[in-house]
Amino acid sequence: MHKTLVRRLITLIFFTLAIAMNCSGDEFPWVQRILFQDSITWIRTNEGLYKIIQRKNETITWSKEIEGAGDIYIDSKNTIWAADFGNGLYINKDGKWSLIQNDTVKYVSNIFEFDSDIFIWASLNNKMTYLKWDNGKWKETTALNRNFKKWQMAKQGVKDLYFDKKRNSWLIFFGFGSDKIEVNNVTIKAPPGELIQHHDVDVNGAPWILTTNGWFFSYNNGQWVKRNRIINPVQSSSLRFWVKSDEEFWVGGYAYVAYFANNQWIELSFLTPQAEHEGPEEADTDVSVSDTKMYKWGIINDNDGYSNLRRSPDGKSEVIAKILSDFQFKYYPDNNADWWLIETERGTKGYLHKSRVQGL
Repeated sequence: MHKTLVRRLITLIFFTLAIAMNCSGDEFPWVQRILFQDSITWIRTNEGLYKIIQRKNETITWSKEIEGAGDIYIDSKNTIWAADFGNGLYINKDGKWSLIQNDTVKYVSNIFEFDSDIFIWASLNNKMTYLKWDNGKWKETTALNRNFKKWQMAKQGVKDLYFDKKRNSWLIFFGFGSDKIEVNNVTIKAPPGELIQHHDVDVNGAPWILTTNGWFFSYNNGQWVKRNRIINPVQSSSLRFWVKSDEEFWVGGYAYVAYFANNQWIELSFLTPQAEHEGPEEADTDVSVSDTKMYKWGIINDNDGYSNLRRSPDGKSEVIAKILSDFQFKYYPDNNADWWLIETERGTKGYLHKSRVQGL
C-alpha cells in the first residue's frame, strides 16, 4: 500500500451495493474490501478478516485473523484498523491485535485518514457523527464538515469520495450503473457503450473502473485504456475490485477471490460458502414468498450507511438485522404499501421502508 495514498472510501452517501446481513459470522461469505500491505493482502468479508501472504516462490498461505464484519483501513504508520460492526474496533500494531469495546466504537461504518489523523464515521447517541483519534481516545469533531459535507450538499448522487492527500485530488463516484466519474471537478465519461460497476485508484492516483460488461479500464493521459476482462462471467454482477499495481489487480464477490498478475488470472479457493442451517434462523420472518411474485434487485438508499431490517412492516417492529454497505438484495415492490419485503441471497427475509430501497 502506497504510504501517501488514502485508498479509502469516505462515505457521504454510502456505497450502495447492500444485502441484509447479521454480524454473527454465519452468512454466505462476501468480499467487502481488499487492502495491500507489502507482501500481505488483507481480505475483509462479511464473516471475518483474512490474511493472505504471497511468497517469492509463488506459494500462497492464508489465515483467518478476526471474526465479524465491518470496515478496514491501513494508515500511513502501517497500523491496521478493523471494525467489527455491532461489537467493537480492532487495532493491529506491530502484528498484535487489540480490541476496543465501548458504545463509541460499537457501530463504526467507516475508517479513514485525513491530514495524518484517523477518523471514524460511527453511530453515537443514535446519530451518525465523525470522531477523531486524539491521545488514545475517540472525540467527536466537526472539523471535517467543512471539507466533506459540501460534497454531500453540492453533488447530487455522490456515492463514494476518494481523497489522495499527496496530490490533493478528489475522485467522485456516482454509483452502480453510472456513466461518469469526476476527478478534481472534471467530469470523465465512461468509455462508449460502458456503464460503471465499481472503481478504485492506483498508487499514482489514476482512476480505474470495472464496467457492467465485465471490462477493466484505467485512465491515463486523458483517455481510457482497456486492461482485461473478468475471468468468471457467473460472478460478474457481484464483483468489486482493488488495484495493487499497474500490473496487478484483485476482484472479490460471493465466496470468490481472484487476481490478475503476470498476464494471467489466478483464482483462490480459501473462501467457501458455509452450510445452510436446518430449520428457521432467528432473523427469518414468517412471510412466505411466492415463486411467481415478481422481484427486483435493489441496493440501500440511506445516508447513515445502514438501514434496519424489521420483522414486520412496521417502524416499531423488532429489528432483526442491519442492512450494511457492500451487498445487494432482492425486493418485492408493492405500490399499495410503504414497507417492502426484502430477501437476501441466503433467504433471510424482513421488511424495509420503500424510501430506503433503490432499484438497480
